[in-house]
Amino acid sequence: MAQTSWVVAWLVAGVVVAFAGAWLGRRWWLKRARAALVTLVARAESVRSGLESLRGFMERLADADEQTWMAFVSDSKDDERRTLEEVCHRMDVVSRELAEGPLQKAAHPVADTLQGIAVTAHDWTAEVGEAKTAEEVLDIMTRTIDLKGLVESFDGACEDLERLLETFGVKDSSVYGGGLYI
Repeated sequence: MAQTSWVVAWLVAGVVVAFAGAWLGRRWWLKRARAALVTLVARAESVRSGLESLRGFMERLADADEQTWMAFVSDSKDDERRTLEEVCHRMDVVSRELAEGPLQKAAHPVADTLQGIAVTAHDWTAEVGEAKTAEEVLDIMTRTIDLKGLVESFDGACEDLERLLETFGVKDSSVYGGGLYI
């Protein structure tokens, strides 16, 4: 009889340890998932900042006089060209961070969408920045980037991200800044 009570005690202790291990493992996994989602929010804010910079750039150029246009087209050191270089660099960094960042499987579609937006913005701004002649710059500018489509894709990704944050119980995902100051 005494032997059976020891066996039962060991079985109960084993079950308790197993449940405690599973509970601790789940808590650790959830903590890491939440941290990865907050990091994804920061990457999304960087993409938002880049898109806003592109929008501002396009609005300024649309309202520009001929002299400003010619300076942009012919001078590789023009302020607007430097703005594009900054956006290009930031989008390159963000796209690599999104590709390499550890995420939960549920967050991959959001990260892939954000990465696609960053890559598109990077490629277009890089093409403008690498143009050597005024004709090349004008040719690239006539094939304008679909900023509206990028913003719509971004908004959809942010909605999906909000749902993920809610699902994983992330209460405060505030990101201070935005990642790009021009």
